[in-house]
Amino acid sequence: MNEISTNATAFPHRAGNLFNIEYAVTWAEPGDAADNNYITQIRRLHSYMTPFVSKNPRRAFLNYRDLDIAV
Repeated sequence: MNEISTNATAFPHRAGNLFNIEYAVTWAEPGDAADNNYITQIRRLHSYMTPFVSKNPRRAFLNYRDLDIAV
């Protein structure tokens, strides 16, 4: 482990971030109406939480792209 420098790997806590927040929604209902309903719910939650999180930089993990904040 000593061969890898402390800033060579991704770890958000190094930048002084205290928390990581993951928003997730899942559903098994088929159809566009269900899709729109659940996508709207997660977007509303995201909008509600926006004032409580950092604005610059806004980040997302590589495997969890957040297209609503363009990352």
